[in-house]
Amino acid sequence: QGTLYGRNTIGGAVNFITRLPGDKREGSVRAGLSSDGGREAGATLSGPLASDTVHYRVGAMARDSDGHYENELTGGELDWGRSRNAFFTLSAYPGERWDAQLNLMYERLRQGDVAQRFAPNNAGFVARFNDEQQFFGNVPTLTRGYAVTPGHFDRDNLMGALSLHYDFEGAK
Repeated sequence: QGTLYGRNTIGGAVNFITRLPGDKREGSVRAGLSSDGGREAGATLSGPLASDTVHYRVGAMARDSDGHYENELTGGELDWGRSRNAFFTLSAYPGERWDAQLNLMYERLRQGDVAQRFAPNNAGFVARFNDEQQFFGNVPTLTRGYAVTPGHFDRDNLMGALSLHYDFEGAK
């Protein structure tokens, strides 16, 4: 893997190969619901754009979750999430020896805080000596008492790639 994908892939590499646009028109729609306010919907559409030489594939997905824990300081939800994704692929086959592919992807991610709970310092003298917060023993399974000060995680990504392939005569 190191030779093909770089020195940081000693433990392995995962190569995702997305579906290319095809000759025939096709599409799909999906939706789902899950516990804790989980909702998901997505759609894709693919087909020829200009005769048999240009094809497209476009898709979008939305995923929402209301979170699993309540923030006891604010009354709001913790660990909630909102995700919006879209992609566009354009493939062109203008000649027998070369092809081109344009990929554009957008991601918008909004997430609430991670649920955290304070565990009191029970290390006694050891914790005072090295000035650290320490807890010894089994942490109890807790379903209440989660709270953090308001915060969040926001991320917006726009990615693009253009690939050109040419088949040199006689090269294999």
